[in-house]
Amino acid sequence: MLKKVIIGTAAAALLSVVSFGRDAWSYLRTAGHSAREAIRQEVPIEFELQRARDMVAQLVPDIRHCMHVIAEEEVNVEELGREIAASEKGLGKQREELLALRKQAGPGTGVYQVSGRVYSKEAVQRDLAHRFTRFKTAEDTLVSKRQILSAREQALAAAREKLDGLLVARRDLEVQIE
Repeated sequence: MLKKVIIGTAAAALLSVVSFGRDAWSYLRTAGHSAREAIRQEVPIEFELQRARDMVAQLVPDIRHCMHVIAEEEVNVEELGREIAASEKGLGKQREELLALRKQAGPGTGVYQVSGRVYSKEAVQRDLAHRFTRFKTAEDTLVSKRQILSAREQALAAAREKLDGLLVARRDLEVQIE
């Protein structure tokens, strides 16, 4: 069976090339286009209207889903913005504490009294190193949060563009239906 189809196709192609020469492909393409147009013209208008209504109905769930995604992203962006603001405030406080502790750990007698307790210079320097490590970690975390915020804002913009595209497609279909 397959052998007959291949031989028949090859024979038809050979006959076309012999009959039409180099223009054979152009004739075949034009014939295919004409056949498609003839079929489209035979489709009843009621069928086309129903098809357009079905397409509009299929867009509604996508539009709702897109709106849901946008709402979630807006909440996430707002929450992340608040987290970043709080982190920046905490980072500023840590920076001030580090600078104050650094001044205390500068040249001196080697014994420091803070809030009624006595500390050695080594203990203050260890505390300063520990706090600086926490400060750098918090700073790196803040940078990561800002990158995440930027990515979420881009995702939000993309979701809004997708929603706009879906709404435009829906309006176009509704106009065609009318």
